[in-house]
Amino acid sequence: MSQTSHISRFARASGVLAAVATLFTACITPVEPPPPPPVPSLTGAPAGYELLACPTSTSKSTSKLIIPILGGIVSLDGTAITLPSLAILSPTTITVALPASSVMRADITAGNLLHFLFQKPVQVTIDYSRCGAVGGELTVWHYDPATNTFLEDMGGVDDRSLHKITFTTDHLSSYAIANRTSVEVGVEEPAQ
Repeated sequence: MSQTSHISRFARASGVLAAVATLFTACITPVEPPPPPPVPSLTGAPAGYELLACPTSTSKSTSKLIIPILGGIVSLDGTAITLPSLAILSPTTITVALPASSVMRADITAGNLLHFLFQKPVQVTIDYSRCGAVGGELTVWHYDPATNTFLEDMGGVDDRSLHKITFTTDHLSSYAIANRTSVEVGVEEPAQ
């Protein structure tokens, strides 16, 4: 074989490799992830409050049968409800759900009821560690996800080191964490 045919064969192989590389590079286009869903606009919230943006596309839930005399805890990923003894009148299945949402939300139900009244106050803790760094003052709201309406400020004690906010309630529903992002400051009139 002559030196020219080796060079010719090498040139063809190099050309084929370059064409294949070009073909693969042309077929691989970077795909950007879709933007997170927008935080829903709200009604019923005082000025300066907005839902805590914390998007997730995964829904999770867990349930447990609670016996009245014993009470109990139902917990999922750090979000929990603690029922004291005799908070309910009959054995009841309590469900904690963390729905796919653009905001930090927890739905807690008794049986198939989203709204439920207890005989004694219960303690609810919502873990917001999936939200990352959070600023502002956090509070929990009884929240209607169908209408994006704040219904009742549940308050809560915020433990920033654990990324959890805890409150007591006598009823179940959907709860969402809101962030107080601004504070209204009174303006003093100048002295005359």
